[in-house]
Amino acid sequence: MSDRDLSTSPLPDEEVDRVDEEANQLGMSRAEYVRKNIHIGRRVMQASGQLDRDFLATVAEDGTEHLDKGMTTSLDDIEDEILDALAADSRRAMSPEAVKEAVFGTEEEQIARIKDALDVLNERGDITITTDAEAYIDD
Repeated sequence: MSDRDLSTSPLPDEEVDRVDEEANQLGMSRAEYVRKNIHIGRRVMQASGQLDRDFLATVAEDGTEHLDKGMTTSLDDIEDEILDALAADSRRAMSPEAVKEAVFGTEEEQIARIKDALDVLNERGDITITTDAEAYIDD
């Protein structure tokens, strides 16, 4: 999977800037943020049982306020993320490495997420970073 430059997409510059700002606020790369948004959008459509163009247009224009509030999804299930990443077309089959990257991000993204999480845990006092900054302990 490769990072695609959103500046060459049909998205307006303001939309690209908004995506970058939101990703930055969440401590995510643009690629990870876009992947998660696509995953969430697919989950909303699947959970609503309304997979059609009219539903897509309604949600895109009006938001999700009109959706059933009892709708449930399984956003944390790795199985769902894998199924979302895989193509149904055998000509577009993915290697295990490509599936890993689609679900968990690149190695750099994984390391950055772990470091960010460790920093947050340290700031909250839940863990302590050793003096050599090479290890962590639970407080």
